[in-house]
Amino acid sequence: MFGSYDFIFFVCCNLMDNNDLQLFFNGSKYGYIDKSEEIVIEPQYEDAYSFSEGLACVKIEDKWGYIDKAGKFVINPQYDDAEFPPLQNNQQEKM
Repeated sequence: MFGSYDFIFFVCCNLMDNNDLQLFFNGSKYGYIDKSEEIVIEPQYEDAYSFSEGLACVKIEDKWGYIDKAGKFVINPQYDDAEFPPLQNNQQEKM
């Protein structure tokens, strides 16, 4: 079913917003699968969170950024730390 990913370990099944993509770990990197367990976003992240409100926080090359469900960065990896879910502008102003 997973080809070269026979030893996939599933993690973080966050169903808070009925995610259609789930986080998984292949032993060295994180990626995302759909409900039929097909890989949608190849494992390539050092660390990652489940999707929330259409975004997932991921770490690549020691920097954090945010991807959409197509695996495209909407906020490029540039942060040493990251909040998840990301703070909204009005929340940031209050801090």
